[in-house]
Amino acid sequence: MKVAVDIGFQQVAYKEEQLVFIKETLSRMAILQPASKILLLVHNTYLSETEFPATIEIKRGGEKKSYLAKQWWYKIQLPSLLKKESIEVLLSFTPTPQLYSKVYQCLILADVKNLFSNAKQTFYKQLQKQNAIITLSKFSKNLLVEQFPALSSKIHEIRVGVKTSFDTNTAQKEKTKKNITAGKEFFIYPGPSTEKSNVLTLLKAFSFFKQRQQSSMKLVLLKMPDRFIQKKLESYKYRDEIIIAANEDPIVKENLLSAAYAMVYPSVFDGYCQPALQAMQNGVPVIINADTALQEYAAAVALYANSTNQKEIAEQMMLIYKDEMLHQRLVATGKEAVKKYNWDDTAKMLWQVITHPKP
Repeated sequence: MKVAVDIGFQQVAYKEEQLVFIKETLSRMAILQPASKILLLVHNTYLSETEFPATIEIKRGGEKKSYLAKQWWYKIQLPSLLKKESIEVLLSFTPTPQLYSKVYQCLILADVKNLFSNAKQTFYKQLQKQNAIITLSKFSKNLLVEQFPALSSKIHEIRVGVKTSFDTNTAQKEKTKKNITAGKEFFIYPGPSTEKSNVLTLLKAFSFFKQRQQSSMKLVLLKMPDRFIQKKLESYKYRDEIIIAANEDPIVKENLLSAAYAMVYPSVFDGYCQPALQAMQNGVPVIINADTALQEYAAAVALYANSTNQKEIAEQMMLIYKDEMLHQRLVATGKEAVKKYNWDDTAKMLWQVITHPKP
């Protein structure tokens, strides 16, 4: 079997989660199916060949940002490459324009809720061209089937895994807290500041929390805010309680995540569920948005709040802050819950879909 994987022109905000999914699944597929050929098509420069087994061939196409460049890629360059390489299956991550190729096309949709818009009919036509549509949760699959019942036979569900975490001992956690928040407990927000409304709602929720609890709790932003959020922070009442800890070093990120008192992640992006699952694996309770794929993965081991309601978010922050027994229970149940999500299973499910199409 010869499989080409087109990373596509994905949102920069979520490239980290997408790349984790790609690395973990493709690396395992290469091991599980050594006789198969996997060709990875890359349009950006942030991915390194050393992160993949030697059996995965990487072809770079350079940056293609303009509409015409993308059309040229999908209508001319990509079909030519697929024919030249005798590719049998094309796995992609974004709905594409008309692709003039007879290869079996599989589309992975990580974000489903945000795809339904005024361009719904265009989106439907793009999905029609796919031989298989893969979602990362039953929640997302059901949404797609509800919106496009005629495509139900094409829609498949697989589960994501969670990246293996290293043990962070108490001493390391205390050291991290000392370095970042002068030893104070903190909530952590891992999401991109590009979700401006979510960040602003979180800041309002944190204000609500601080006004009522009078605690020394901090809020750590794991990614650098954009200019819009930075401007808002200049006049924010509790600016001194906000720590911007943007760092690209994965070990530093892991230490920050492990040392947090709880994660607050009011994101409407279904995504690859990585931030919440990694937090739970590290023994950090999570407060997440209700009515997303995350609810399916976290189930009863998380707290939920509407991402647009600062009062709901603040109430959950206060609840977990005041109830130590609840906090301890969520730590224990979260660690146990994520054990059933592993990348070996994800790779096997993905391979099953792309090699066993429905008639």
